[in-house]
Amino acid sequence: MTEEKVVLEVQVKNNLLKLFMRIPLLVGFTFYTLVLIFNTKAQKKESFDERLFSKYLIQATGSKISGDLYTADSIYKKCLEINPYSGVVNFELSGIYRSLKQPLIALEYAHKAVNINNENEWYLANLAILYKEIGNHKKSVESFSKLKELKPEKITYLFSLTEELLANKKYKKAIEIKPDFFKAYYNLGFVYQDIGEMDKAITQYEHAINLNNHAMSYHSLSHLKKFKPNDLLITKLRHLYSSKEISNEERMHVCLALANINEKFGNQVDFFKYLNEGNKLQKKESGYSLNRHKKEHDAIKTIFSKKM
Repeated sequence: MTEEKVVLEVQVKNNLLKLFMRIPLLVGFTFYTLVLIFNTKAQKKESFDERLFSKYLIQATGSKISGDLYTADSIYKKCLEINPYSGVVNFELSGIYRSLKQPLIALEYAHKAVNINNENEWYLANLAILYKEIGNHKKSVESFSKLKELKPEKITYLFSLTEELLANKKYKKAIEIKPDFFKAYYNLGFVYQDIGEMDKAITQYEHAINLNNHAMSYHSLSHLKKFKPNDLLITKLRHLYSSKEISNEERMHVCLALANINEKFGNQVDFFKYLNEGNKLQKKESGYSLNRHKKEHDAIKTIFSKKM
């Protein structure tokens, strides 16, 4: 075989290989675009040039997938000139502005998409996530609540809703929706402790411990509860201390809880042992700060200073 034929054969093989490597992307792109077009037709409110719309939609989606967001933005807006009632296009534009770190514009398009079709899972999830990212937990709760009703079989929406209720200081509501949500019990204990209802605080911390063996709840509980030497919670706390699977921050809370308990019992040796270890972990664990912890307490106390 001559050198030219060898070179030609290699080129042909390389070209075929490149083609085969692109097939999954081409198939995925085609399927995604067809889904967009189908959704657009399903939500059509008045007649428009579907052929031209579909042409621009394919071009815009191709630009978006390739990473050319500014070109995609321009072409998607041409789509809206043809059909301003396209939830798909508003949804895609919301995604573009989210990627460009312009959340307010992203929210504007996300709202338009939901207003066009308020039963579309993608549109509602996008709106909920955008509100969550900008810290508007009240609005995020509203969207995740709709998603939970729309798709009750999807557990991720239930978890997202309870997390957002927690962020919005709606602890009792979070517990109603997900009774085994230990963080809600811990934060509710926080609230009762700060307004002086210690018995209720103890009950909530114990709930959190029973559900998750929650280290921070042990620490908070150790300040409030009058333990007996044979208390089952102390046994559980010592088992947690022996565990190699807890984080440094969790171990810090466990050590400080054991220090408080041993101080109450008058066990000075164990008190200093656990206190020393807890203080060392506290200095090492940069993510935890007593000042930050106090600020969180003060913020919650302000919110719940009125009668619950």
